[in-house]
Amino acid sequence: MEFLRRDSALQENKPSMEPSMEKLIGKLQRRPLREEIYESLKNAIIQGEFESDETLYEEQLAKKLGISRTPIREAIFKLEQQGLIIKSPRGGFNIPELSTKEIEEIFGLRLILEIYAAELVVDQITDEGIHALEENVKESEKALAEHRPADMLLLNSEFHDILAAACDSKWLHDFINRLRDHITRHRARILKIKGRAVVSIKDHKMIIDAIKNKDRRKLKQIIRHHINTGKKYLLKEYVDIKTET
Repeated sequence: MEFLRRDSALQENKPSMEPSMEKLIGKLQRRPLREEIYESLKNAIIQGEFESDETLYEEQLAKKLGISRTPIREAIFKLEQQGLIIKSPRGGFNIPELSTKEIEEIFGLRLILEIYAAELVVDQITDEGIHALEENVKESEKALAEHRPADMLLLNSEFHDILAAACDSKWLHDFINRLRDHITRHRARILKIKGRAVVSIKDHKMIIDAIKNKDRRKLKQIIRHHINTGKKYLLKEYVDIKTET
């Protein structure tokens, strides 16, 4: 349990835990405890490591992590404020299912922001920025070949972060940051769909080529297709899941 190993004997006597909780504990690093708990829970939610019907309880989490309820409560409050968890009528908190309305809204806003970024990035990105995008794609291909889905998600998000960072627009950065966790949650689900990671890398290569050629029209076309196709696959998966249940 890394930093939580205050007493090795105590750790050996702890009861076995669900896989999602083991993954959560494994990600904790040496930072202020409330930040570790928040970041680890958030990442577990975004990457789909909790079951959709799994309920999170403050007391249960505190007991399994061997800590007080205070940092758990602080993390839970922050996650609830961000809409990543919701109160359950039976007590505790649940991870909200993706809804058609949410998917339409988040992808619609993302499209507006990234099309605006495309307008700026062609003239504002530096050679270092283009190099960073190219290195990102190489690392993504390596992660895909080595079957490292968690790294694929991080690298995919990083690609879009590099594009945004290259734009001299405080408001663009602010709005993207507000949506970041929800976008990443959707992205994680899309990349789990067979073949989508390969297509995503291909799209990223075309985005780089359009930027190098300073072709705004082509760049906007690629980004629009990239986002709308991801939305289509996510909506299809969501509808299929709802139909089966």
